[in-house]
Amino acid sequence: MSYVPKKNKSVFVLSSLHLDSGICRYSGNPEIIEFYNETNGAVDLLDQTCARYTVQRATRRWTVAMFCGKINIAAVITLVTYAHNVLKGQP
Repeated sequence: MSYVPKKNKSVFVLSSLHLDSGICRYSGNPEIIEFYNETNGAVDLLDQTCARYTVQRATRRWTVAMFCGKINIAAVITLVTYAHNVLKGQP
């Protein structure tokens, strides 16, 4: 889908979730862009949490940097899963 919010500004969006290019009644933006704006906070939160509790070290090897990044993401997923299970068990 192609969307032109301002003159000489265009946005190209591809979605496998949305089958048509519906327009939101309230904002006038396409539903695909509204859905993206509503759900994009998770990536920012993941990046923020990984930056706060990181195992990343200065290295010149990309394999070590990739491994540390995977450990960071696994730690955040483990924290979220643990918190979900603990809170789910409480009435």
